Amino acid sequence: MAKPKTIPYDEAIFGIEQTKSWPTPSKKLAWIRTTRKSWPFSFNVFMGLLVNEGFEEGTKVELFFKESVVPGVPNTLYMNFFYQHAIVFGVHDGPPVKHVNLVGKGRRFFRQTISHPHKHVPVEESCYGYAEPLDVESVDELWTLFKQEANIIGNIDFNYPEDVQGRLL
Repeated sequence: MAKPKTIPYDEAIFGIEQTKSWPTPSKKLAWIRTTRKSWPFSFNVFMGLLVNEGFEEGTKVELFFKESVVPGVPNTLYMNFFYQHAIVFGVHDGPPVKHVNLVGKGRRFFRQTISHPHKHVPVEESCYGYAEPLDVESVDELWTLFKQEANIIGNIDFNYPEDVQGRLL
């Protein structure tokens, strides 16, 4: 498996702190079904972001969604912000996982196992891989937190992919 791209901590923080905006006046996320034959289907949103009125290569949002087929098990939803083609911030929810924080020495959750929901934040050793647990009740709260902490302005509300919209509302 390929190793994810990483960038220095100060560059990751700079990318997060820059004010970014959505490139479209649309109020809806444009989900793309990324699986054709396997079920349940998975969906992605790939959207570049505007920085100072223009696009910056490698500055984007990627969302991933997969509906759960097991009653009582949450859907999988990943919201990631990329800067310089590296994931520097993310909010993840889904079935229970055992994410172990192998980076973040000196941080509160270093070497602890974190489940969903959680957020990924940059630390000195790595721009991605350190997770902090989240206490949220809804996807709308996760979406709001993601936009606020990634410093993305604009008013796109969260919507599920149309193929599953009716079953989830």
